[in-house]
Amino acid sequence: MNFFVRLSLVLALMLSLFEATAWAQQTPKIREELPESLRSSWDSAGELFDDANFEAALVEYQRIYEETKNPRVLYNIGICYKERKYYARAVAAWERQLASKDKLPKAEAERAESALETVRPFVSTLELTSNQPDATVFIKEVEVGKTPFDAPIAIDAGPNKIVLEKPGFARVERTVEVTKGKPIKLTLNMVPAEKTAPAKIVVQGAPDAVVFIDGVEMGPAPFSGEVPTGRHTFEARKKGWVTARQTSQVAFAQPLKLTLTLTRDLQEGKVRVRTGHPDATIKIDGEVKGSGTWEGLLPAGGHKLEVTKDGYKTLTQEVALVADQERDLDLSLEEDSSNAWIYWTVTGVLVTAGVATTAYFVFRPAEEAQVTGTFDPGVVPTLFRF
Repeated sequence: MNFFVRLSLVLALMLSLFEATAWAQQTPKIREELPESLRSSWDSAGELFDDANFEAALVEYQRIYEETKNPRVLYNIGICYKERKYYARAVAAWERQLASKDKLPKAEAERAESALETVRPFVSTLELTSNQPDATVFIKEVEVGKTPFDAPIAIDAGPNKIVLEKPGFARVERTVEVTKGKPIKLTLNMVPAEKTAPAKIVVQGAPDAVVFIDGVEMGPAPFSGEVPTGRHTFEARKKGWVTARQTSQVAFAQPLKLTLTLTRDLQEGKVRVRTGHPDATIKIDGEVKGSGTWEGLLPAGGHKLEVTKDGYKTLTQEVALVADQERDLDLSLEEDSSNAWIYWTVTGVLVTAGVATTAYFVFRPAEEAQVTGTFDPGVVPTLFRF
């Protein structure tokens, strides 16, 4: 990024912050519209905002709005939410303000519309389900309603702590990371409180796996919440991974922490290879597996089979496997006729040598003296001279 681009961004940010601060203080006109009893609250809210105490400023602005229903105050409420990174609630405040657009000065309506355009991309939706109705749901410690919900819930991009509470049931707490503009679905089930203990279930290998307690889905890992005392089976599940499972005893008021590790589910099939030649070499995917016959497991998918033997043509074949499949491969090797001349050449030489040797002993002079050998009796070395 060059200097001028960086400078323009810095100036734009400074201007935005300046406008936000100035607008938080508002014009005397709005202050004059307020009852005398609320004007000091308006001034305090502006001072708190300037001091970056957005939470306290929000309390003052909300009190002013509740008593006056003045839609112009909603802009400041939205700014306070935005500064606290509660983007969904900021959008809700500005949309409520624009619902009374006919009561707003044109410049203020345009300012609210501009703010909406800037912040709305940072708001996504959450589709939340639970096995318990009438459970109170909190997002970032703000109550958003009770289960079940008729429509998805607006939620901020970034980390969000979601809590479910219901009398007689253990509190459920989960933190989810929301991607900008990407809707999410979440299931948070509850278990009876009775006597409980705090539990935390962490998953390694596949951190986004789903946690189950005694077969009941508790939502994505990590799980953190109250679990009834007694013996329970904790599981982490994810498609394409081997389920991790552990059974543990939960003692009253004693925290339990478990780490479940998932490994990839290697889908395999079995192959049996028979060549009919004990000394034929069997290779699969370039690796020597054995001679003559071979049986073993291979990952699902395609593989290259190669069989070699001296005097025979190399056999190459593609082998496709699906999970849990068994394949029997009975192979026939074809003799390599291109090497036949070697056999006949060697055989011809041997025949010629035999004829010459026979002729020598038949026609040699009978009176030739016997030669005493130096080799052990019965051992007759042969010397070929081709």
